[in-house]
Amino acid sequence: MVVLVVVVMVVVVVMVVMVVMVLVVVVMVVVVVMVVVVMVVMVVMVVMVVVMVVVMVVVVMVVVVVVMVVVVHDGRILLSAVHSDGMIISHLPHGPTAHFKMSGVRLCSKRRKAPDTAPSSLANPELILNNFTTRIGLRVARQLAALHPHGPSFSARRVLTFHNQRDFIFFRHHRYIFRNERRVGLKELGPRLTLKLRSLQKGSFDSKFGDFEWVHKRHEMDSSRRKFHL
Repeated sequence: MVVLVVVVMVVVVVMVVMVVMVLVVVVMVVVVVMVVVVMVVMVVMVVMVVVMVVVMVVVVMVVVVVVMVVVVHDGRILLSAVHSDGMIISHLPHGPTAHFKMSGVRLCSKRRKAPDTAPSSLANPELILNNFTTRIGLRVARQLAALHPHGPSFSARRVLTFHNQRDFIFFRHHRYIFRNERRVGLKELGPRLTLKLRSLQKGSFDSKFGDFEWVHKRHEMDSSRRKFHL
């Protein structure tokens, strides 16, 4: 009888130990699963953060590199960017569209620091288009002239000059001042910049399938110092 009781007790103890071990294993498995889930969640969060950072960097680069587009429609001028080295002028809806490279850009804020700079005005300026002699040059000159009103205010004495020299278009903004009855001076208002025509296409802007009238080919067109295209 005593032997039977001892056997029963041993069996009970063994079963209890086995149950405890099973519970311990289950707890360990649950802990491992939770750790794996946490690690997966952390990896997903890191990937999402990296993707967001990459997207933000790409957006910033696109904003920084974006070309300043001047869209002319019903006499309105819309500027999409100021920190760029190119300018596209597109006359909607039928074109033409001109792509220029910009250089030597100096804005009004920088020009106002100069001692010979006069305050600007909102009156309609006079327009001077100088030395545009070829067919392409006259077409570009008409497009530049279309950016500004056709009724200048002579009393404001503002002058916008587009001067073509060796296919470089120099833009200046001045105000002439009568010093006395015989002397007239010029005060620069700014901004100032230099344009170089890269392409001229019919219709609105289409870099892939556009019908280009003229494209600047540097190695072919810049080899001669006597032949110019504007």
